[in-house]
Amino acid sequence: MFLVMAIYLASGVKAQKHEFSDGLFWELNNGVLTISGNGAIKDYSHPWDGKGNVEKVVIENGVTSIGDAVFWENNKPQHNLKSVVIGNSVTSIGGHAFSHCNNLSSVTLPNSLKTIREYTFYGCKSLASIIIPNSVTSIGYVAFGHCENLLSVTIPNSVVNIGERAFTGCSNLTSVTMPSSVTSIGECAFSGCI
Repeated sequence: MFLVMAIYLASGVKAQKHEFSDGLFWELNNGVLTISGNGAIKDYSHPWDGKGNVEKVVIENGVTSIGDAVFWENNKPQHNLKSVVIGNSVTSIGGHAFSHCNNLSSVTLPNSLKTIREYTFYGCKSLASIIIPNSVTSIGYVAFGHCENLLSVTIPNSVVNIGERAFTGCSNLTSVTMPSSVTSIGECAFSGCI
């Protein structure tokens, strides 16, 4: 029995899709978590926790938003998230969605994205660069706070509002390109950017 089970597991059986919300599915295969289907990922929804190491997240077209704290790595040592690719149907990323993903170094944001909310990438210490698409209108409170290795930021012409402490504690930030479209910069938005 054990021998049969070992052969079955070693044969590289394709990972199964699991439904976790109306119309949404997740699949974890060799460290790659793929989310597919149609609809919004609900706040605090992460049924893949404890099911294996997650090194890359791929959110396919059809997913409309990422809820609060979905990939928050605080107190989740089984994760080792390094890379995120978000499909072109996502319009918002929730608060704390990727907070404390210490190894996250590569993020592809979609051209459909309108809002980056509070604490979205807070404490992503390996993130050295980010391209904010020319569709985002608002960067929330502490959205990129304490991304200590972030070196440069280009704010696109679509952004009107930069929230309080949006880039606070980005101690290695050396270059910020700011368009004339920005009408509001919150208090301490760049505090601690030595």
